[in-house]
Amino acid sequence: MMSIWTPVLFGLTGLLLFSGCSGRPSFPTVGQLAEAGQLPPDADRNQLSDGRIIMLTQCHGCHRIYRPAEYKPEQWPSISRRMGKLTKFSREETDCLRAYSVLTSRWLRTPIPPEPPVPSEQK
Repeated sequence: MMSIWTPVLFGLTGLLLFSGCSGRPSFPTVGQLAEAGQLPPDADRNQLSDGRIIMLTQCHGCHRIYRPAEYKPEQWPSISRRMGKLTKFSREETDCLRAYSVLTSRWLRTPIPPEPPVPSEQK
């Protein structure tokens, strides 16, 4: 029998999973990356979106989902290549995972600039 708290726990888990301490989402959508000015002009939006979907729907089958920011951008190509071989992902799927992880890691690991000070009123 499902406890009345089960939906609450799932909701809180989702909230923690998809938000980060940095004020940036842990698994940003392509739209969020674009809004933040993080998409290169030649970025393949479909590839990035597919990479995000693969990360969120496939990786948890073998291990916990690692947030892109947990590894440096330069570490993700070898990680995604290794995971692609272990999971029998196609080359295209592996490329999608790599592209999303590298771009997202780069953005999430960049420090957020401090807010400019609010000018005090002159008397």
